Amino acid sequence: MNASRLFALAKRHIIELDPILEELGLDEDIYITVKVGRMTNFPEVRNVAYTAQLSPTQYEIVFAPKWRQLTNSNYEAVLRHELGHVAHMAIPDIRKQLARRSIYLSSHDEPFSDEFAELVWGDNLYYDDDLIQTLEESYYDTRPEWLNL
Repeated sequence: MNASRLFALAKRHIIELDPILEELGLDEDIYITVKVGRMTNFPEVRNVAYTAQLSPTQYEIVFAPKWRQLTNSNYEAVLRHELGHVAHMAIPDIRKQLARRSIYLSSHDEPFSDEFAELVWGDNLYYDDDLIQTLEESYYDTRPEWLNL
């Protein structure tokens, strides 16, 4: 996947997420930047992205320089997971807002981000042999619990 496709896919997913966040109580515009960071911030094979909250309305999704080695399925699943982090950072009571709609997601941030992504985009997030999220069926059909420690 080339860089322009990476950023176009990120933009499309952010646009798709926007009305859902508004419906869940986000009452101000947020800004999400997607960029490539430094390899030193990604020490493990499975470390390919993280999300940072820069201010109450600014978020940054940072991919490892090794993002080009990801399959399209990995990249899209990881992006969706990271947007799940944006959702729970931007709407602190998101679990309560979802519960009002009889939707109960994990109380832990990492599995919540997977579950939220599955809810929004309708695809299961699996984990491949390197324990990286993927949209392709794999040995791990949910986040391995020991990754939440």
